[in-house]
Amino acid sequence: MSVTFVTPYLVKGKIEIPAEKYLPAYKENLKKLRQSVAIPGFRPGHVPMEYIRGRYGKETLEKLLDWEFFAQLESLLGEDRLIGIPLYTHEPEEVVTEPPYADYVYTFEVIVRPTEPFKIQGPLPPLYKYEASEGDLELFRRYMSVILAPKESIEHLPSEIPAGREVYVRLHGILPSGKSFAIRWVSFLEPFPYSYLAGRKVGEELDLPPSHLMPYTEIIRAALPDFSPLTPEKITLRIDYALHITPISDAELDAPFQSHENIEEAWAVFLKTAAHKFLVELNLRAYQNGILHAAGIEIPPKLLELNYLFYAEQHKKSNQSALMSYEKYALALGWRIFMESHLGHVPDLEVPDEALEDDAWNKFKANMEVSEKGREILAQLPDDEDIKRTYIQMLSEKDRENLRSSIQYERFDNWLVATYGPRSEKALPLRTILLAGL
Repeated sequence: MSVTFVTPYLVKGKIEIPAEKYLPAYKENLKKLRQSVAIPGFRPGHVPMEYIRGRYGKETLEKLLDWEFFAQLESLLGEDRLIGIPLYTHEPEEVVTEPPYADYVYTFEVIVRPTEPFKIQGPLPPLYKYEASEGDLELFRRYMSVILAPKESIEHLPSEIPAGREVYVRLHGILPSGKSFAIRWVSFLEPFPYSYLAGRKVGEELDLPPSHLMPYTEIIRAALPDFSPLTPEKITLRIDYALHITPISDAELDAPFQSHENIEEAWAVFLKTAAHKFLVELNLRAYQNGILHAAGIEIPPKLLELNYLFYAEQHKKSNQSALMSYEKYALALGWRIFMESHLGHVPDLEVPDEALEDDAWNKFKANMEVSEKGREILAQLPDDEDIKRTYIQMLSEKDRENLRSSIQYERFDNWLVATYGPRSEKALPLRTILLAGL
């Protein structure tokens, strides 16, 4: 066995599994299968072993080898240090199900919990705020008339923007460094001249002067904190997809607000609510990506893709919330590495059972108190402590694990602010906020 820590959280290595390590279990499993399978033409327990090996040998041996690999990997790296699924291959590539049996060498790459906390230099990333200006309400109405309108997918962008319609384009940017980002272009905002897009087709690439990405600077920095539109000589953009949109009418736009005494005031409230929602998402990405960049955490793409595929597959089998996008999953995994590097070093991240149970009970009561029916039920409970004990006993180990993690993440955010100071505020105009929210 050999292992190399490429970074404090990324390990590469090799694990050897000689034939004598798996062979007894392999033969025993085949023997049990021989006794249990029913094959037409053969008496129970008298199926030829050659037939059993041919039909079940590959699946049986692959499971045994993988079980042995994971057991040795955990033993090698330490208990509870693995984060996610390892990327691995083995030689020989095809398992050998008949004598002479092979020795296997597994080559792997895996993410682990670092034993020392990551340090970050400098202040926390900025906190974006909405900077209101004249004309924002009309701009927001136009934005909503596009968002709520029917959309038509197109393969070719028109040479000119059709009268009375809008054009929407999703673009994938590639920097000279190889790093990439996603941005949106929409005609009523026109962040850069349409002439760069006119007549092109979906899938085509174009080179854009970096200065034209100035309106996207803070949006791109939310994903790539060191981005500057002044550094690269050119930026390549690929057209991912495009839409034709016919905005809805003013009457349709105002219909939901007809019951309000003052429609303009209702729109103003809606604008502030929407701007806040977009900024919450932008601030979270900027905050976490900025800190991960400062800490030097960057997950290899192939390893990230494998773990996302595994997450998506597991998600299908559960009744969890909505599937995270690839970008959100990547951010969540990086943040987990950063936070878990502090476990054992930051006392506030230790969550004893008593604190966990109190938090679970308080959250349960808060959820019940949201509705009138829930408040009625709570009022009728004879003894809070008895009901609390019953509720806590009903929590599964998975529930406890998820709750403990959520408490730790919340405490970790508070600890970061207490340690590195509050985030400085940076005002953004509505145009930038809408581009971020598209």
